Amino acid sequence: RALAWTIAGLFVALLLVLGAAWWWLGSNQSLAFALAKAAAYLPAGQTLESREVTGSLRTGGRIGWLRWQSESLAVEVREAKIGWQLAPLFERKVQLGEVHAAQLLIERRGPPSDKPAEPLEKIVLPVEVDLPFRIDDLRWAGPPALQAQRLAGHYRYTGGEHKLDVDGVDIAEGHYSARVKLQGAAPMAIEATLDGRVKAPLPEERSLEVLAKAGIQGTLAGADARLNVQAEL
Repeated sequence: RALAWTIAGLFVALLLVLGAAWWWLGSNQSLAFALAKAAAYLPAGQTLESREVTGSLRTGGRIGWLRWQSESLAVEVREAKIGWQLAPLFERKVQLGEVHAAQLLIERRGPPSDKPAEPLEKIVLPVEVDLPFRIDDLRWAGPPALQAQRLAGHYRYTGGEHKLDVDGVDIAEGHYSARVKLQGAAPMAIEATLDGRVKAPLPEERSLEVLAKAGIQGTLAGADARLNVQAEL
């Protein structure tokens, strides 16, 4: 009888601990706490800073400012809202609601490297990913510098294949959309299409609308990778 009561007591205590953990994961401070802890476990040479963080690990939240940097790259995010579902993670799925950022800044740091780039071999993820996204202002410091606005799309990784749908993005005087399918494992077969609409300037403050289409097929893995590109104006 004493053993039975002991086991029952341990079971109740375990339920209380699990219930408290589930409640904490849904609290409005858990997202900020997780980001602070993640910063402490980054490899040497990398830092992660965040401010004005609210929300939970169960449902997502808001990040007012976040900056990650390494010796060669810095990424800064401002006014991000992240929809998040924790339950699919137990089935090895990362499923997010829309990720919306007001601004995303990417900057190369340190002196340029003269080391030749290594050929890709594979990009395989341990979980499935479902990520719809919107970025109002995207800036790459360069060189060369690039600014894109109103970027919206959807990224998925299922069945060992990456899929990226760019519903629209504005760059300079052009508006573009794209569809990309990429095999995760070697030979990393890729199939992509790009549609664009560009305003070409003419004399006397006039412009001409130019429609562009491009298709890419081939492989990316290994030194023998080749791409076939066809474009039409």
